[in-house]
Order: sequence, then structure tokens, then C-alpha cells
Amino acid sequence: MKHLDEIRLILNNNALDILAINESKIDNQISNNEIHIDGFNIIRKDRNRFGGGVVLYVRQNISFSDRIDLIPDELEMVCIELSLPYNKSLLISTWYRPPNSLMNIFDYWASFLAKCDNEDKELILIGDLNCDVSKTIPDPHTCKLQFLCSLYQIDQLIKESTRLTPKSATLIDLILTNRPEHISRSGVIHLGISDHSLVYAVRKFTLPNGRQKIRQVHNFKNFVENDFIRDVSQLPWEMVYQFGDPNLCWQVWKSLLLDALNRHAPLRHTRIRNNPVPWINPQIKELMRKRDYHKKKAIKYDSESQWELYKTLRNEVNINMRKTKSKYFCDKIQASSQMGDSKSGWAWINSLLGRKHKNANINELKVNDDIISYDKSITETLNEYFINIGMKMAAESACQSTDALNDQVIYESTVLLPKENFYFADITIDSVSKRLQKLNVSKATGMDGIPANILKLTSTLISPSSGFRPKHGTLGALIQMCDQWLQDMDEGKINGVVFLDICKAFDSVNHEILLEKLKPRFGIHDIELKWFQSYLRNRKQVCSVNDQTSSARTIICGIPQGYILGPLLFLLYINDMPDILERTTPCLYADDTQISSSSHDYDTLIDNLNMDLSSIHKWLAKNKLKYHRKKQKSCLLDLRII
Repeated sequence: MKHLDEIRLILNNNALDILAINESKIDNQISNNEIHIDGFNIIRKDRNRFGGGVVLYVRQNISFSDRIDLIPDELEMVCIELSLPYNKSLLISTWYRPPNSLMNIFDYWASFLAKCDNEDKELILIGDLNCDVSKTIPDPHTCKLQFLCSLYQIDQLIKESTRLTPKSATLIDLILTNRPEHISRSGVIHLGISDHSLVYAVRKFTLPNGRQKIRQVHNFKNFVENDFIRDVSQLPWEMVYQFGDPNLCWQVWKSLLLDALNRHAPLRHTRIRNNPVPWINPQIKELMRKRDYHKKKAIKYDSESQWELYKTLRNEVNINMRKTKSKYFCDKIQASSQMGDSKSGWAWINSLLGRKHKNANINELKVNDDIISYDKSITETLNEYFINIGMKMAAESACQSTDALNDQVIYESTVLLPKENFYFADITIDSVSKRLQKLNVSKATGMDGIPANILKLTSTLISPSSGFRPKHGTLGALIQMCDQWLQDMDEGKINGVVFLDICKAFDSVNHEILLEKLKPRFGIHDIELKWFQSYLRNRKQVCSVNDQTSSARTIICGIPQGYILGPLLFLLYINDMPDILERTTPCLYADDTQISSSSHDYDTLIDNLNMDLSSIHKWLAKNKLKYHRKKQKSCLLDLRII
């Protein structure tokens, strides 16, 4: 798909809902992310990079299912079933028939048509069938195609040639349907991308409105920094201290600051415009326009000079696009390197390789037998799920335990008390101000609606009113494990390793168990313990999907994610797990756990692993956690087998 960037531009500038591409010439080594187009889902069937293959791009606001069950393996075809509000479902398919295919390929196509006919659904099929239906005397393949169309009452909609060269004109790119009365118009658009022209059809029905990306932002057009700072300095900040509840203090503080900000930079709604191919500059667009213009002239007047001019411009467009795209990404990556910003550099590399895309749109949810399609209902359903998932995991964890557990015992300390208690360090106004000065103003505004640049600008004024372990990572954990395994193998031992994964680990942390562990194990008492209680209890969360926000729900269990304290609290929660292991060595990284043991004897090794696995299962149930059975893996490392 060497013309992918031009296709992105076409879809971005035109109201196309479904695009079918034949002869995609890709294989399974190319991921969907690499050929992703913003706002579209991908369905594909590949052959190889030398020919064949089909791809369907479907706009994300359209709900559909992949009907692979209808398609014989011998056909290069994809088929989807659209589910649209207030409309009957219909089948959309694209099929590429190679020009050298045997006659029996139509038998497989007949099987496909029979299955569609049995379901009594509308069918629209589009594709390069390599059957020239414009010939007065058709060839045998075209005759077979026309016979099957007649048998299943299928009409062919395209009436003009679709593949034009200086020496030939054929009609081989077809649109077939068994409900022609539903098609309001169809036709051919001659583009310069390929010698095959674009064929199109307009189906009459109401689609859900496409979700435009609308953001609420502050208008800084008439913003005057000095006036704003003077206004903030005169705010009645003493009102914040009139409340004993820190949540009320925060609400008053936020209200004061936002009221002042809204007076100087009013809120407005803006639509985010997406440029999928920023490297296509105005000069290239002008070349593309000239290329398409001369192709239309060549077709209209059958002019050899126009055909030659079209080919020259087509090659010039391809060359310039490759150069500008290469320069665009090289400049971005080089700029990141010069600034020492490796994160930005990798972001550009991932964007180039297609690893950046994440589809955040949800068209519908299936809950039991109900289909939920309204955005507000989707947000409420998801929020309900995430609120209760921790409690559900805790209930299921008891079922995984082989022994009955005493639910009344929350936590029993098996270690010595800490030598020192934990105390908070004093936080100075100057330290808060310096933290605010270091804020990254390029970060998006959070749900509180306060932009980072405003916090940075007013840091010296608002500081008086503000109230995972570093340098450890997966690499360190991996080095530690490998060193131990290699040492054991040097001694002629067999290594046994079991990898465990905790389901919904952060969402399943029980607040009471965590608070109970903080006292004896980490020396957290008095005001420090009350601070952690305030941090964990009575928190609320919302779920945001498709620019819709759910109502706030109280979090029953689990620790907040996205904050620096979240991973630390989880580590404190599972810190006592290694204490129960007697025969294996643990290695913990966040919610991923592995235990290993070594021995000269297989039976002893297996006994060691099973004994400590049983202890871990009991510990998980006691701490209301659940391990993921399908992700649990084991392996043996033995040099004698190699």
C-alpha cells in the first residue's frame, strides 16, 4: 500500500464511510497499526507483498461484525455485517479475483452468494473482479459472473470504464447489489493514484453522527498576565482555611482560581482538526491536483501527450512524497536528539512505525443479552464495572484457595516491628513553589480544568494556600533473575520458574488490609495513618468515553492509578508475600511475580515449587487478590537438555 498517505488525505477530506482496497500487497508481517487511518477500523485478508489481498476501512462510528463465516477460504474476500439504528442489517463485501484464476473460483463465489441469500440480507459487493462487463462479446469468466448475478438477482451498478490506459479501456471494477433500489447514486471518480479509477455508491440510510473531537479550552487571545496576577493576589484565600475537611478546602481553592481565570480567559469550545499527513505540503498537493487534472484530460480526449504528462506528474508526486516524509521524520527525530528528549524521539519513531494508534472509541457494549449503544449509558456501565471489579475479584479469590480461611483475621504480622516510625517531612512554601515552576506546560489540562501554565504563572501566589520505586525497573528485575539462573546452571542444577500474574491488581487492593499492614510493618501511626486513611477512603471516580463523562461513584476498593503514590502503595500491600516462601526465591515487579527454585533432582524441584505455590494461593485469598490462571506459566532451565 505505497499510496497510503494519499489515501489518508482522501479520507480526511471526503465524507467516505467505507473504503475497499484491492491488491493491497501486504502480509501478516505488517500490523494494522502500520496501515492505520485515523477515524477508521480495519478488516483485511492478505496474500503477500507481491500481489493480491483486500482491505476494508470502516468509519469508527459504524457498528459492524466480521462475517468470516460466510467466506470460503479460496476467495480473497472480506465481508462485514453493518448494524445500524432504525435499519435492517446489511452485508458489505469486497472481493479481488486474480486475472489468472481458474473457472472453478466462481463455484466458491456461488457458495458465498448462497449463504447470503439464505440469510435474506441486503448485499453490496465491491471489487476488482477482472471481468470486463463492457465487452459486447464477454469472455467465459465474465459470462459465468453474469450468470450467477442473474441467478441471485444481483445488479451491476457501474456503467463506465474503470481501468484506462493509453491503449485500452475496461470495466472490471464493479459494484454488485441485490437491492439496487436502496442505492441513490453510483459512479466513477478518476484519480491519479492508480490506473484503476475509484468506483463509489451511496446507500440511503441515516448513520450515527461522526464523533467530532471537541475540547473545552480557555481563550487567551485577550489575556494580560499582569492583570490576572494582580487579580489572583487579591482573592480571599483565607476562605480556604475556614473548613476542616480537605475536600471542601480543595473545592473552595479551585473555585477561587477558576473564577479568576474565566474572567481573564473565558472558556470556549473548539474542534480539533486532524492532519493525518503533515508532510504533504502545498507544493505536493498542487502536483497531485495537476496529475489528476491531466489524467481526466487524457481519458476525455484520448490524448497521448496528456497521458505522458500524467505519468510524469505521477512519478514526480511519488518521489516528492518519499523525500518530504523522510525529511519530516528525520528532522523531528534529530530535534528530539539535540534536546536530549529520548521520549519524544521514540514517540516519533513509533508514529512512523504505526505503533502510536489506539482506538478509544466505543460504539456499543454487550452486557449479558443487552446491547448498549448510547454514549452516556456506555460510560455509566463501564464506571459500574470498574467500581465493582475489585470486590468481584476478592469474592472469586476465595474460590481459588484450597483451604478454608478465617475471614476475621485481616492481617497477622510475621516480621519484627520496624525500628523507627514513619513521619511526614515538613513541606515549605518554597518547595511547593519550585515544584509548580517545574510543571510541563505542554501536558493536557486535567479534569480539574486548571491549565499547567496558569499554575506555573501564579506559583508564588498560590503556594501558601496549597497544602514504584525510583531507579528500579524491569531491566533490573530481569538481570537479577538471569544472574541467579546462570549461577545455578554453572553448578549443574536444574532451574524451575513459575510466572504469576495478579488479576486487576491495583483495582483489588483492600483498603482495610492495606491500612492494617501500614501500622506494624512500616511504623505508620497517628496523623500519618489518618492521612493515608483520608487518601484511600471516600474517593470518587468517573469514566470518560467518547467525550461523555459518567456520574461520580465512590470507590469501594483499589488504589488510584496514574499517581506516583499508587505503585508504592501496591508494593507495600504485597511486601509480605516473600515472607511465606520457604523453598523458592521470589522476584516481584509490580503485579508480576515469579518464583524460582533450583535442585539437582527433578522431583525435589517440583515439590519445592508446588509447596510455595500453595502458600502463595493461600496468601492471595487471605489478601483478597486473585491470580490469572491463563497467564500462569512455568518453565525448566536445564543445560543437560541442550
